[in-house]
Amino acid sequence: MHETPACEQVGFVLGKLYLLTVQENPEHDCFGPVRDRIKTGKGTIRTRSADFLTYAVGPVEVVDKSM
Repeated sequence: MHETPACEQVGFVLGKLYLLTVQENPEHDCFGPVRDRIKTGKGTIRTRSADFLTYAVGPVEVVDKSM
């Protein structure tokens, strides 16, 4: 049985020292795996720059349907 993918809006604001992410519906936590890596210190995610964090969030499937 296949799950229907959750569809929601997400927003990113990248600054020199930070990445701000906003998601429409917290019940479909698309950033959970990255947040867990930060909390547990897995890999180099806590020692890298904000642009690396943006890259780490990248595997979240984001489709832009703007016109």
